[in-house]
Amino acid sequence: MKTFVLGIAFLGMSCFLNAQNDIAYVDVNETSFKSATAKTAALKNPGYFEAIEVNLVPERVKAFQAVVANYDIKQAPVYLEARKSTYDVVFTEGLNSIKAVYDHNGNIIRCDEKFEEVRVPYFLSKEITKMYPGWGYQAVQCTISYNKDEAPKVNYKVVLKNGSKKKTISIDANELI
Repeated sequence: MKTFVLGIAFLGMSCFLNAQNDIAYVDVNETSFKSATAKTAALKNPGYFEAIEVNLVPERVKAFQAVVANYDIKQAPVYLEARKSTYDVVFTEGLNSIKAVYDHNGNIIRCDEKFEEVRVPYFLSKEITKMYPGWGYQAVQCTISYNKDEAPKVNYKVVLKNGSKKKTISIDANELI
């Protein structure tokens, strides 16, 4: 009986707890992407979209970033106009994901992006070929870290294969441009 009363009391008190950050989830698997050359004037967050140079990432990544830049947090069911808070929104498309943090006004504050099996940009591929002749690509992962008041960081983790040998290299794309 004592356990039952304590259990009911605990459940009753948990109703008064409230999370500090709200989380929204957006699945864009069914969204068809258009060209990454979208007009940035029509985007809700053109600063985020233009921060990462086009030649640093594949067009598929830019198209996914355009979806994130055009997302309107004010239309989400978790948005409360009276509450000044940040909103974490996770966008996924296959193995790719972008975790964006929006402020109360709908501006992107921060993004952590991870893309699997992307194409390495030409200038980067050229450098890898010079450094590792005879090696081929086995897997490529791209991570991008964006903060509103800082330059974005674009990193590639490339698994190279030469016969039975494998080698993993990490490249900061920002340093090579």
